Amino acid sequence: GARVAPPSGGGGTARGFALPPRGNDAPVRVFAKDGLTVTAFRVDHGPVEPAVGYRFDYKGRSIVFSVDTKATPAIVRNARGADLLVHEGIQPRLTNAMIRTLEARHQPELAKITRDILTYHATPEQVADEAQAAEVRHLIFSHVLPQLPSRLIYPAFLGDARRHFGGTMTVGEDGMVFTLPVGQTGMSFARWPVR
Repeated sequence: GARVAPPSGGGGTARGFALPPRGNDAPVRVFAKDGLTVTAFRVDHGPVEPAVGYRFDYKGRSIVFSVDTKATPAIVRNARGADLLVHEGIQPRLTNAMIRTLEARHQPELAKITRDILTYHATPEQVADEAQAAEVRHLIFSHVLPQLPSRLIYPAFLGDARRHFGGTMTVGEDGMVFTLPVGQTGMSFARWPVR
């Protein structure tokens, strides 16, 4: 309800924009001001339609966000040469273990929902393939499924993804801050305290 999820979006203002027809992954410019250009592009998160990813370009630096989609050529096309790709990821082996546990605890509805999410999210290996094909410099996993209670589980989540991507790979955590200095190719990383 409104107490938990305010219709105002926490102070934001929603602004609609037209997307190309389904099947067309061409980007649409949704914002341009003071050297910052933001484009949106279709991704595949069926049954949710439409679903979009965003690319932010500013003074030669770029960040692409696509945090809810299955693997799609739209990611490769729209993340081409990006400094950062922030992408969701689901680990099927861990998710299947959750499903078996839910079934053993006689929670068939929750088991079905959990099983269904496997059909519209990308595995770490698929995301790594997209990042490699797009020649992204740094891949950050966000919206990680299932949630990981400890960094010790990160290798189990990533699976074979490191074999698929030659750039830097990070499992995102609350409080991470990445800075991309203008006029450079590097980036810096900091961790802010989470309250």
